[in-house]
Amino acid sequence: MPARSCHRRALSCNPPERRLDQDEPAPPVGIQVGTIGPPIPETAAQHMNDEQWLGAISKHDGERTDWSSFTGGAQEMARVLEQETITDPARFVA
Repeated sequence: MPARSCHRRALSCNPPERRLDQDEPAPPVGIQVGTIGPPIPETAAQHMNDEQWLGAISKHDGERTDWSSFTGGAQEMARVLEQETITDPARFVA
């Protein structure tokens, strides 16, 4: 029983920030809103050659989301490729 009272006393004497070895908690980030875009900007995709497209498809083959830059992966790349095929269908006919 004495161990419990010592434990309670230690908690009450030490404020939470001292127990965590921090002076203050990190400030809140807040709410961020945005859309997830392609990992390669559409303006850059317009100038890509076939080798660059194949490399980009290989590199961004999974579903990844980078929340710091709001960029995605394969699905977002596919949307850019789809738009490029609409813009220049003769180039992407195989």
